[in-house]
Amino acid sequence: MDKARYAVAIVKFDRADALAAHFALGRRGGDAATDTDMKLTQKTVATLALPDGKSEAIFYDEDFPGFGLRLRGGGSRTWVFTYKIGSQHRRITLGSLAALTPARARATAADLHAAVRLGRDPSGEKSEGRVRAAETMFAVTQSYLTYQSGHLRRARLRAAANAPL
Repeated sequence: MDKARYAVAIVKFDRADALAAHFALGRRGGDAATDTDMKLTQKTVATLALPDGKSEAIFYDEDFPGFGLRLRGGGSRTWVFTYKIGSQHRRITLGSLAALTPARARATAADLHAAVRLGRDPSGEKSEGRVRAAETMFAVTQSYLTYQSGHLRRARLRAAANAPL
């Protein structure tokens, strides 16, 4: 009986240590020593400054996990949302401080958080959208002509390639 209680105590201790280590790293998977949590409002955002010796810092909202403001040495201030898909940590930029108010950035992050909870990957969807947007009519036409080159006669192929779009 004593061995069973001892084993349960060790398992509970290990689980507690794992949780403590998880929260020591922060809710976002970042470095807790460089990232700080606070309520991000219009007033608090105006007072934020980059810590000495740092070229970048992210200040996270204490009420909304993953929602934060990134300050860079060049002076840029951008809203970010950090999340985890599987074992990968992802960060998506929401927009600049000048373009979005804290309330609007928080609402956008809430929409992204809901999408992540449903199993979607907003960052992956954004990069896939960029790839699809790069497929212009010219690129599609070139691909089509390459595919059809075995079926068309040379004169028709030349005429089709030189035709204005």
